[in-house]
Amino acid sequence: MKKGDRLDDLLLELGQRAYTLLLSRGAKHHEAEDVIQESYYKLMTFLPELKTEQIKPWFYRVVLNQYIDEKRKQTKSVYVSSDFFDQIKEDESSHGSYQQVDHLDQIESEFEKIKPEYQEILTLKYYYDLSYDDIADILSIKPNSVKQKLARARQSILKERKDSNGT
Repeated sequence: MKKGDRLDDLLLELGQRAYTLLLSRGAKHHEAEDVIQESYYKLMTFLPELKTEQIKPWFYRVVLNQYIDEKRKQTKSVYVSSDFFDQIKEDESSHGSYQQVDHLDQIESEFEKIKPEYQEILTLKYYYDLSYDDIADILSIKPNSVKQKLARARQSILKERKDSNGT
């Protein structure tokens, strides 16, 4: 396999994952495609300056920034769409039990009640399985801040769980 083929495969995978990320953030199909196209253009411009391990977090950061810029032109807030959970439910219902799907409904409800910044960091960590360093690069914060925000996000989810259970 040639080096160019590996790069092509990496770029395709990044584009597909970024597309899913944008849809989970509430982007429409055409918006996500436009953002990814613009991000690919920026990546190709800066590719010679990037190390291989920097490509993934850099690309996600560019995609998120581009999407946020586009959304700011339209509105002041960005939310995770319910399509994110619908996709997970479909995956789980085909492989898991009804109880797991019901549990996902509870998690979705709790997730929607927390701050958008907590939603974003939880999505990057647990849905995209990114490292603390990658998340820090994407969000332009320190890795320790990522850990701190993840801890606060988890606490917020637990608080929502307690509140919904009435305890």
